[in-house]
Amino acid sequence: MLARAKNFPVFGETQTLRVADPEDVIGLKIQAMVNDADRKSQEMGDIERLMELYGTRLDWDRIEEFYDIFGLKAEAKRLRKRFGHVE
Repeated sequence: MLARAKNFPVFGETQTLRVADPEDVIGLKIQAMVNDADRKSQEMGDIERLMELYGTRLDWDRIEEFYDIFGLKAEAKRLRKRFGHVE
C-alpha cells in the first residue's frame, strides 16, 4: 500500500503529502470494520462514497482481493455491480 502511495501537492504546491490510492483506503476500511463490528456502518458509508466518486476508475480486482482476504468476496461482487459502472 505504501509503495503505491503518490505525492500530492498542498499549500500552493509548496509541500507534498503521500496519499494512498482509494483502493488501498477501501482495503483499510474493510479491515477496520471486520476488526470492530461497531464501525461497520461508518466504514461502509465511507467505502460506498469512495466507490461513488471513483466508479470505473477503481481497480476492482484489487478491491475484490481485499474483501476476499476477510471472506467477503460476495460483498465485493455486489458492490462492483452497484458502483463499477459509475463514472
